[in-house]
Amino acid sequence: MTKSSQKITILFLAFSLIGLLEKSASKEINFSESFQGWVLNLLQGEDNQPKTLNNFQSSLSNYFVKNNSDKSLKNCEPKIEEPNFLVMGGGGNPSYNEIALEKNVLYFQRTLKQMGYPPSSANIFFANGNDGQATIRYLNPQRQEKFKVPNIPDLKGSATVQNLNNWVDHLKLNGKNKPIFFYFTGHGILNHENANNNALMLWGDTPLTVRTLANMLNKLPKNSHIVTMMAQCYSGSFANFIYQDGNPNKPLALQTRCGFFATIKTLPSVGCTPEVDEADYRDYSSSFFAGLSGVNRIGKPVASADYNQDGRVSYYEL
Repeated sequence: MTKSSQKITILFLAFSLIGLLEKSASKEINFSESFQGWVLNLLQGEDNQPKTLNNFQSSLSNYFVKNNSDKSLKNCEPKIEEPNFLVMGGGGNPSYNEIALEKNVLYFQRTLKQMGYPPSSANIFFANGNDGQATIRYLNPQRQEKFKVPNIPDLKGSATVQNLNNWVDHLKLNGKNKPIFFYFTGHGILNHENANNNALMLWGDTPLTVRTLANMLNKLPKNSHIVTMMAQCYSGSFANFIYQDGNPNKPLALQTRCGFFATIKTLPSVGCTPEVDEADYRDYSSSFFAGLSGVNRIGKPVASADYNQDGRVSYYEL
């Protein structure tokens, strides 16, 4: 690579990062301004000579290591304590309430146990809940469509908007302000008029939009720390819950919010199958929880996402 092309590359990387910082951390003005000044100094150098690409990459790494020690900079990594786990899952009615969704919840419970958390600590709401109705669709060995009753240990109830609202209200009134981890495994809906406000489907064919969820979470304390993991189609739209009212044209929400999403806002996901054999599953939940725990959904050890080998997997590593 020639010196001129290296300089162009450095400028592109540097000012792309500056723009990103200004958009995503508007409240950290001093940090953004100091970064811009640092970049200009780096490019010019004390001897007024442009730096090489290798120099830039090394210095960039050192800059963020140094500045990440600033406690004023918020990030998505909570303190190490047991979160408030919330799981909502299932289809909107029996015709698309596939057994893979139930198995995802069971895998999540096994992952909690693997990580040292009691599975019963999670608040789980799935499809029709505990009413005894056979609503989970699956294929038997003869490839015939069948339905069965949900069989999830410690199931709290049905995956309805009302139960979600009640959980938030209860946490607001009675819960210790611990980090929240919200896992949704179900179906998503593309909003053709505004893909920044897609919806996830809850029981009773009831959609819950990005903006409705964002405003529901506003009831929790401003210092709440909320992480989502969403496996549904078009789930990337829910990344907008980090903004006030779930609207990307507004400032960031006062709470610390971030998430992991199976796909972007305009594309479907995979994994909602009536097939029973989990060894054949190739979906986002399988990859995410295997990376988190180091154990796949059929109980075999796999390489975890513990990149720095410190014995725990951080959100950064996922």
